Amino acid sequence: MDLTCNSPNLLNQSTSNINFFTIFHQNIRSLRDKHQELLNHLFPNFPHVLCITEHHLKALELQNICIDHYCLGAHLCRTVYAKSGVVIYTLSTVRLTPINLSKFCTEKDIEIFAVKIEVHTSELCILTVYRSPTGNFNSFLEIIDAALQSVYSPSLAVIICGDININYLETNEQRKQ
Repeated sequence: MDLTCNSPNLLNQSTSNINFFTIFHQNIRSLRDKHQELLNHLFPNFPHVLCITEHHLKALELQNICIDHYCLGAHLCRTVYAKSGVVIYTLSTVRLTPINLSKFCTEKDIEIFAVKIEVHTSELCILTVYRSPTGNFNSFLEIIDAALQSVYSPSLAVIICGDININYLETNEQRKQ
C-alpha cells in the first residue's frame, strides 16, 4: 500500500474542483494509536479535510502526531478534564485559515474549532464540534448559536462536523431543539 506523497490518488486531489472536495469526520476516542489505522481505512481516497473529535491528547502530543499527507490545521485540547478535544487536519495541498473559536468553548458543554478554506471560487467554513453526553445541553445550544453568528457571512458556506451526543433515534426535546 503506497501512502507516500507520490501516490497518484493523493496528488490528483486538489481544491480546484469543488465536485471532488471531500470532508471526513470521525469520533476516534483517542488518536494516539489509531492514526495509521485511520489512514488505512481512508486509502486510496484520502479526503481533503479530516475532522476528528475526542482525540484525547494534550496540545504537545497532538503536535507530535504525524498523519502522512496531512497538516494540522486547527485544534482544541482540554485543559481541565481528561480526554476529548477536537482537531482538523487538511491535505498539504489545501490552503486554510484557522478560525479560533476558543472563546466559545466550555469543556464538556461545547468544544469547537473551525477553518476557512477556499474551494474553487467558493469559501467554506468547516466547524468541528464536540459535546459531552454530560454537558449542559441548553448551554451548548446558546454557545453554538453565538459561534455560528460570529463566523456567518452571506458568501460563506458553513459545514458542521462533529459529535453532539443527541440520540436521533428517539423522539425527545433535545432532538427537536
